[in-house]
Amino acid sequence: MKLLKYEKACNDLKDAFLKSIEFFGDEYWIGDTVGEVLCFGDYFMNMNHMADYFRYDYTPEEFWDWYDQYIDEKGINMKSFKYFKK
Repeated sequence: MKLLKYEKACNDLKDAFLKSIEFFGDEYWIGDTVGEVLCFGDYFMNMNHMADYFRYDYTPEEFWDWYDQYIDEKGINMKSFKYFKK
């Protein structure tokens, strides 16, 4: 029962995240493992990053700026990125 609640919460967060960044294409959980790594379009995102998007009140534009730098620099976290952008 708890696993079903966890998976529903993960899918709800994923849906809210994708809607917020206005992504309406194909998406799936890698290995059908809900709550781990999401593939959407040509992008990959883990649950922590989706939660941080809301936790640090990102806009879609800030998110894509962060994502580009995250890929290029291999791991700048969202909290630091938003702080240093000010």
